Amino acid sequence: MNKKLNTFIFIVVGTIVDFILAFIIAVALLTVLYFCRNLIPPNVISLMVPVAVIAGIIIAMLIYQRLAAWFIGKFNLEDKLSPIFKTKRDRMD
Repeated sequence: MNKKLNTFIFIVVGTIVDFILAFIIAVALLTVLYFCRNLIPPNVISLMVPVAVIAGIIIAMLIYQRLAAWFIGKFNLEDKLSPIFKTKRDRMD
């Protein structure tokens, strides 16, 4: 397989993993809010629900970045994937 196809497959699988991570983390945060419903006023809970979902997405993105970097390093995929973003220095060479 060529590098572009490998990169495409890696990105598609990574996107699916990122969505799953975001869903799991958001549900976990919403579950914590549910169990804290007696300790926090309802108007604050209603404001924290969107924050929990957004925080779940952001946390999942951070975990995915580290997971992808670890996976690429662990399985030595640098030479099997084409770079997604080229720097100015790469374009000049």
